[in-house]
Amino acid sequence: MIISLNRILTVLSLPLISMHALGQTSSSVSSTGNVNTPMVGLSENGNIPLTRKPPKPPIKVVLGNVNYATPYTFTTFAGTPGMAGSTDGTGGAARFDTPISLAVDAAGNVYVGDLYNYTIRKINPAGEVTTLAGSPGIQGSEEGTGSAAKFWGPGAVAVDQNGNVYFSEPAGPRGSLTWKVTPAGKASTFMKFSGGLAFDQAGNIYHAHNNELQKLSPSGVTTMLLGTNRNIPPDQDFQGIAYLAVDRLSSVYFFDSRQSIVFKYTSGGALSKIAGTSSRTGNLYTDGIGQGAALGAVTGLAVDAAGNVYVACGDFQTIRMISPTGDVTTLAGSPGVTGSADGIGKNALFNSPVGLALDQDGNIYIADKGSHTIRKGKRVLPAEKSDPRGKP
Repeated sequence: MIISLNRILTVLSLPLISMHALGQTSSSVSSTGNVNTPMVGLSENGNIPLTRKPPKPPIKVVLGNVNYATPYTFTTFAGTPGMAGSTDGTGGAARFDTPISLAVDAAGNVYVGDLYNYTIRKINPAGEVTTLAGSPGIQGSEEGTGSAAKFWGPGAVAVDQNGNVYFSEPAGPRGSLTWKVTPAGKASTFMKFSGGLAFDQAGNIYHAHNNELQKLSPSGVTTMLLGTNRNIPPDQDFQGIAYLAVDRLSSVYFFDSRQSIVFKYTSGGALSKIAGTSSRTGNLYTDGIGQGAALGAVTGLAVDAAGNVYVACGDFQTIRMISPTGDVTTLAGSPGVTGSADGIGKNALFNSPVGLALDQDGNIYIADKGSHTIRKGKRVLPAEKSDPRGKP
């Protein structure tokens, strides 16, 4: 996702996604948009139906330091908690089925990868939800406009300066693909592989593929930035590129899913760890500075113009921020507590937040996968805070 502004640039993407790992898909959707048939999933080859797996049980969190230094208040922007479907509408009248990825354009429109509807959805600033491309409940791999296009299941989503939406499709009858959808809803194949996606202000697209970070220029020139064949210092080695974000200086941020570390790669070629440590993976949740913080599994990532990195921690059910100096704090959510409650700081509850994006005003949008909703977060100003623990 890219927001091209005078002062703010944020980019969001998801990693290469295993459809088998994500688990679920709907076999059909009723005319009202409510799911009315049993759910199936996809095998690792993307073709054999499987029984939909139940949600993962909550993990037992080992709590360390939790710092709500800058709490956010979260509300439900679109969808109704616990109600899966495909209905277009405004706010709570709209329905989603496992939204997993988000991007926001310069006009404040939010684009959603709606996994088990096999569609790309668009939400305008007023909260009106429409289906941009794909046919709800119909899985396939066909180019076309609007509902004539068929998708196998969207992964990462990004949007360029012209409002074209790009998304990865990690499994399907034509293999792994990256799609392009125009503002008019015309869908076509963009690349023959998929992975994390992000844009910079110059229109370069960054993508992660097979643990490599590449840059594709608007003229079609590909540059290898990071990969197994690059000379990387042992103390900065990464093992698995997941989510991508690019700041206004074209520095790339990504999450190493195997080490639970967020890295920064500058346009000058410098690679560094900014937060997290592989020695503190697992169920430990603690805020802190740099390697003193335990991040767990990051499931969404974005960056603002000031260099603050925002991450969704899906297993922990929280949203956190990493400052340019590596100071990790918790913005919202209660570690290890699953729910779908609006509120400030720890009183806001999430159910598997897996996608994250920022708009030009610094508002945070979350794809709350388990509740089938899109959440919106706004920073609590000092005059609004009445309790440092996030209690109103």
